[in-house]
Amino acid sequence: MPVAVLSHSLKVLPAPLRKISPVWTEDIGLALIRAAEVGQKGRTYTIAGPTMTTADFVKSISQTAGLSLPLLSVPAWVIKVPLQLAWWCKGMTRWTPPITLASLISDSIHDGGQAAEELGFSYTP
Repeated sequence: MPVAVLSHSLKVLPAPLRKISPVWTEDIGLALIRAAEVGQKGRTYTIAGPTMTTADFVKSISQTAGLSLPLLSVPAWVIKVPLQLAWWCKGMTRWTPPITLASLISDSIHDGGQAAEELGFSYTP
């Protein structure tokens, strides 16, 4: 989604109220380095930034880059049936939708606080 926002190709924002836990790539890189340095062998760490809505996420990226927001926001319930149809027809259309129905209707909330504390880093706001 960040690429679509930055390239001005995101004209419609699907599921603006869906909750996500985005994390910057630099934070992921630092977490990997810290896990190698001080992490417990065999331990799985959840790396996830603060929870926000997709609308807030897109707004933050747009404002930071000085870009306009998408023209239209469409609630998740409006997209469910067309998205499911697109998945059922992907063999005929040879087009794979960019998201699954499950990812559209479920929030993607993860708590990365414990990993940040144990590995000794903080997330970029």
